[in-house]
Formats: sequence, structure tokens, C-alpha cells
Amino acid sequence: MDLNLVLKEKNISKYKLSKISGIPFTTVSEITTGKSKIKNCTGETLYKLAKALNVTMEDLLSECMENRPEFEWFKSEACHRVKREGDLDFIINVLESCEIRKLYEKNGIPKAFICLQWWII
Repeated sequence: MDLNLVLKEKNISKYKLSKISGIPFTTVSEITTGKSKIKNCTGETLYKLAKALNVTMEDLLSECMENRPEFEWFKSEACHRVKREGDLDFIINVLESCEIRKLYEKNGIPKAFICLQWWII
């Protein structure tokens, strides 16, 4: 989600967003001009921006997450999923969903084996 587009759609200026979110104007300005990346913002900043704009934090991050390579996304989510689902359920869910096969078909052997190695260790 492009922050500039959201501001335009909601007819909110950078200054007004700064005031209603509590985020310094310079931070808002740097994000909207591309000097700072929204993916590098703290959770608190993302939360405040999302709340002020009445969107989700995921919406704010969607653009940078969609551009992330599938393997990198899978790798970074694996730890969170293990905590949420538990070791055994995570392995079963990954195997049933054929996620490793999909990575293998798209990226080749090394990345698929890295995934398998993480769960075996």
C-alpha cells in the first residue's frame, strides 16, 4: 500500500497524519518521499500510522512484502509458525501443503533442502 496514495484518498496531509498519529512530521515526510522505507519502521510507528489511517499494519506493509522473494518470506515466517503451531504440527502442515515441493520447483534443490534441514535439526 502506497502511503501517499492513502493520504490522497483520505484527503489527509502529511502534517495532519503526523498530528493524529503522534509520529514526528520528519518521519512521515521521509517515509512518503522514499528517504525512509516503511518496512524499516518500528512496530509502534506502523501501529500508530495504521490506526490513524484506519488501515491494518499488514496493509501498510503489503507492497514491500509482495515484492519479497517467496523463499525469503517462507524462511522468515517459519520461526513464527513453529511457535504458533508447535514443532510437529508445523512439519505436518508444511508437508501436507507441499510448500517444500513448490520451493523446489521454483528455486531448485538448495533452498528446498535448506528448509528440510531446518526442521530436521
